Amino acid sequence: DADASNDCVQDCAGTWGGNSVEDSCGICDGDGPPEYYSCDTDENGNHYPSNFEHTITTQIASYTFYEVTIDGVIIDANDWVGGFTPGGVCVGAFQWNPDACGGGICNVTLYGVGGSDFSQESLNFGDIPSFQIYDASENKYIDAIPSSDEAFIPLSFPQIDNLWGCSDENETVDTSTGECVEDLPDCVDDATGAFAGFGGCITVINAFGMDCDQNFAGTNVGTECPATCNMCPGVCGNGVY
Repeated sequence: DADASNDCVQDCAGTWGGNSVEDSCGICDGDGPPEYYSCDTDENGNHYPSNFEHTITTQIASYTFYEVTIDGVIIDANDWVGGFTPGGVCVGAFQWNPDACGGGICNVTLYGVGGSDFSQESLNFGDIPSFQIYDASENKYIDAIPSSDEAFIPLSFPQIDNLWGCSDENETVDTSTGECVEDLPDCVDDATGAFAGFGGCITVINAFGMDCDQNFAGTNVGTECPATCNMCPGVCGNGVY
């Protein structure tokens, strides 16, 4: 009849007058993705973390990591590893559950530029990918450092001993030990520019003959010229090796 209020329509399940609706992923009567995850899923039905959505292309390389840690502790089976282009585009991710990986060793497939337009933001031949670890328990993405940099070459299988991450944003990885240490600022000469009018540290030390423990123009030479004076803070520095 002309009364639209009593019109009967089909729901997403095909039931006339039914109440079924699609979730945010387009699934009829679905629950939607878990919080902090995307609609996209891997081959096992696991939803990708939101920042690890990526495009699948025909150009692939499989990166194996024998050990993945956060603060020196092996990551949990619910955590993920994602790979990125130098420009910061995610190009692959894998849920790091050794029990589901062959021999307990997992790998993440990264995707490169192919012949289609949709793949143009993927890895180019020779690019060095960067990596992140998604700590599921903390809902936190952690920049991770591999023990070796391996270029993207299609159909290659790079094998890397370690992937290290630090949960504290003020720490970085000491790649000689894999430990998380305080992330110190760059140590450079002419730290404040106090010697700029005299030609900088190189002139004050070499031409004027000033020693690192002396003051020049009211500024301590060692403090202003820490690199030359071997006074950079950290594991090595302040004359200690």
